[in-house]
Amino acid sequence: MGGQYRAVTLQDDESAARWAAERAPAVRRRIGARLRDDFAGPSGHLPASTRRRLPTPLAAQAFYAKGVKAWAERTEPSLNRALDAFNAALRIDPDYAEALAGLANTFILLREFTLMPDAQAYPLAADAARRALSIDEHLPQAHAALAFVEYWGLWDAAAAEREFERAIALGPGWATGRHWYATFLSARGRSEQALTQIEQAMRIDVSSPAMQADRGLLLFHAGRPDEAMAALQRVVATNPGLVSPHRYLADLHLIAGRDEDYLREARLVAGLVNDPVQLSAISDAEAAYRVAGRKGMLAALVADRTERARSGAASAFSVAQLCAMAGDAAAALVWLQKSLDKREADFVQIVFDPVLRSSLSHAPAFKALVAQVAPVAHQGPAPTRGLGGELAEVLDRSLHGLILLGPDGRLRHANLAAERMLAESGGLRLADGRLSAERAEDAKRLQGLIERAGSADGGRSGGSMGLQTPSRQLPLSVTIVPMKSGRAEALGTDHSVLVCVTDLDAGVALPEQQLRELFGLTPAEARLALALFEGSTPAEAAADFGLSPHTVRAQLARIFEKTGANRQSGLMRLMMSAVGMYLA
Repeated sequence: MGGQYRAVTLQDDESAARWAAERAPAVRRRIGARLRDDFAGPSGHLPASTRRRLPTPLAAQAFYAKGVKAWAERTEPSLNRALDAFNAALRIDPDYAEALAGLANTFILLREFTLMPDAQAYPLAADAARRALSIDEHLPQAHAALAFVEYWGLWDAAAAEREFERAIALGPGWATGRHWYATFLSARGRSEQALTQIEQAMRIDVSSPAMQADRGLLLFHAGRPDEAMAALQRVVATNPGLVSPHRYLADLHLIAGRDEDYLREARLVAGLVNDPVQLSAISDAEAAYRVAGRKGMLAALVADRTERARSGAASAFSVAQLCAMAGDAAAALVWLQKSLDKREADFVQIVFDPVLRSSLSHAPAFKALVAQVAPVAHQGPAPTRGLGGELAEVLDRSLHGLILLGPDGRLRHANLAAERMLAESGGLRLADGRLSAERAEDAKRLQGLIERAGSADGGRSGGSMGLQTPSRQLPLSVTIVPMKSGRAEALGTDHSVLVCVTDLDAGVALPEQQLRELFGLTPAEARLALALFEGSTPAEAAADFGLSPHTVRAQLARIFEKTGANRQSGLMRLMMSAVGMYLA
């Protein structure tokens, strides 16, 4: 959230507006009488479709032009000027549909660039947009405003897409319609379509820094973080006072673990939007970082955001994001439930937020929360996810990081384990949409293995390598294999390459639920099998669980019967096979 916003009333040019308002009614009455003679029905009233044919007074048009110019600047002062100008135009001509649409679009930006809360902005925007469409149903600006509210305010993706498509059909040369549609498509996981729309918008409006900044964010969502960073830094260099690129850079730095860069950008954002509370929070986070590093910084951010959320000054969803980043899954789930209960606008992000998905995706409570919004929100690809439905779900169940590359070497899909690894600093990364490694020598070797596995000349073969990372004692184990033709067709492409990444530092683990599903074990049997797998003896497991040795022996006998193992060593080999993945 940003700085202050003014009340929705006329503030500037009062005398000019009063002068025009005094003279406009007489002009409108004379013109309106002639139109009624020509178009009115038996009731004597003009139908809604003809109301817009009344000529707009020049004074109202002047205010409207002033509002459009101020709106495009996207700063707190300029948006307040836009609000005043559109209201001035409507004081002169209450049926000025374009000014109503301008008002709707101003409310949408006020929630981003000032302290206006979503709960106030979205209803005001929807009301103004619908009033505009009741006068002129062919107004693309009003359809786009309504689309924005339908998705982000009401979680109705289908209705939003219909309105966006209508806006673009009516105004194919209006850049903002394509711009906002691009951000919607990106949120739905349709990254390539999103980039196509934002690039078309930028060809229409070649000088818009806001579009250039949003293109940077869309590149990040498309799995191209290096291009995203470069694009955002170019915008910042030429438009240092624009909030959005600094905000996006702060988010990207925080996710990537570049904490000092995050703090710098977050301080800039707080200053640009004139938010003293946020400036104070960043000061506290900086002090905590100097004492306790990233852990201390995140703890300070969580504490501040929690206090603000309890007073209604921040969203519960934003607290959940920080808790997940800090490794407190239980607290993140509690705050997500609060966000759902409040029907917060940003709760819809739960289905594609990379931090939440990487931290909570295996928790049943998280899946239940996602299901609450799934009927109207995107259930498919996250920023690095090109497969959807059952196939993506199957890959997500693997404990290994699984990365599917297309024939051009670009990332097509990463399962949840791979997303976690890519989000960490060190080891693997994405460079211009392609899988790479942090160290130059590792990147060169990895690229060679990928090219060999994806070769189209018939000599395809795989290979393995280890990747040392600063945060791990053991290397990441990376295996690259060419997908056989039948398997590649199932994934929608030929010459695909599958990369399997195993975190050796994490040890070998098998979720209890997966073990129960694989072998039909009861919860008690699965718990015992996992204890034995992790190194306990039957006697130790009995003591840990408060069971008698006889009960443990009986459970073990049932485990042998269900798994087909005839001794404990055979059971361990079977469980190791369940953990592993055969790639031949």
